[in-house]
Amino acid sequence: MGWQVVSGSMTFGPFCGTRAPDDIETDGHEATVIFHSDDSGENVGWRLTYTTIGSTCAAPEAPPHALLTPVQSEYSFKDHILFTCSTGFTLLQVLRLI
Repeated sequence: MGWQVVSGSMTFGPFCGTRAPDDIETDGHEATVIFHSDDSGENVGWRLTYTTIGSTCAAPEAPPHALLTPVQSEYSFKDHILFTCSTGFTLLQVLRLI
């Protein structure tokens, strides 16, 4: 019969029919989709597409004689980076070999 999305104190919907709603944006880390069907019709189901955006981080800087990969215009929480030392150099952290 319809569905709605609940995220924190925000509720979107209810929605029903054959037309998808406009994009729904939440500011929380969790959302619940509540779906109810009356078992009528010949429909094949429904589809959900979602995108997440991580917290943006300051751009890392490669230490002298090192290469940073991948180079990106923006870095987000949980991105992975790699520092590779130029030949003949060793990466140190507070004067400790790492």
